[in-house]
Amino acid sequence: MAENYHYHHYAPSDLDEILALFSLSFNGLELSPEYYKWRVLDTPVNKNLVDLFKNDNGKIISHYAVCPVKSFYNGETSLSELSLITMTHPEYKSLGLFPKLAAKLYERSFNEENIQLVYGFPNTNSHYSFVKKLAWNDVYMIPTMKKAFTTTVQGDKSYTEIFNADQRFDKLWEQHTQKTDRFYANVRNSTFINWRFFNRPDKKYRLFAFENNNTVQGYFVIKEYVNASTKEIDVVDFLFTHDFDTTAFFNSIAQLATELDAKTVNMWIPYSTPLYNLAEKSGYLPKEHITYLGYKPFNPGKKLDELRIPTNWYLTMCDSDVY
Repeated sequence: MAENYHYHHYAPSDLDEILALFSLSFNGLELSPEYYKWRVLDTPVNKNLVDLFKNDNGKIISHYAVCPVKSFYNGETSLSELSLITMTHPEYKSLGLFPKLAAKLYERSFNEENIQLVYGFPNTNSHYSFVKKLAWNDVYMIPTMKKAFTTTVQGDKSYTEIFNADQRFDKLWEQHTQKTDRFYANVRNSTFINWRFFNRPDKKYRLFAFENNNTVQGYFVIKEYVNASTKEIDVVDFLFTHDFDTTAFFNSIAQLATELDAKTVNMWIPYSTPLYNLAEKSGYLPKEHITYLGYKPFNPGKKLDELRIPTNWYLTMCDSDVY
């Protein structure tokens, strides 16, 4: 086996080989071209940030893709990136290619695209490498808040299903961010909502809004699925005006669980917020899955050490590529 390898950016002709490498790297698990294009290539920010190492014969032996996103912090919008698909051909794992490829991709992200940081959710297999080899900052382990529903909950609905996010959601985002000092990995405007939830080719989401006089005071997004023959709901995103009574949110989730015959509801809730406290009061408990959160800043002029503190993040499941 030749140990020479060469650095490349993604080209459309690489796609089939990338999908084959994914299957080889993850025990036969398949990655569809439609999902790859949506998640990696055809994003709202629309930048190609996929880097590769190839051997002397032009074979892809290592791959790293990130998804550039619009983030919000301290009253400003900037670019970040979500760490996505990392893989190295099994025959080349001894060469330590991933840290070298990541260093090149991170340098390109900052110097060419002005991306300020990378964030992500390393699994237990990759967490050590991200922290020790890539110098990521650990933030915390995010618990999944769960509640089991054993009784029916009924009442008048205060929410409406929406099938396309319009400018009212942009207005909600503007109002929400006037009174917050947290880091939002993803700007929750209508462009993001429609891309993230309605354009995804392999999963179905449902968007519900709390409306008043043709304005949107809040919204939440769910995904339904069956786990071991039991119906469950993931609440993958939510956002409200700061004066919105969020008890209506938890009541609505309970009503939906009854309507859909779901026995368990799962969500991530921003830690140490009134919403978190209300979730606990409503019977949600931190359970597995536990997810690592980490980040690495690129701009030496913005160290962003304060993002090591969990309470400085606003996170829901939609900020991850898993849900």
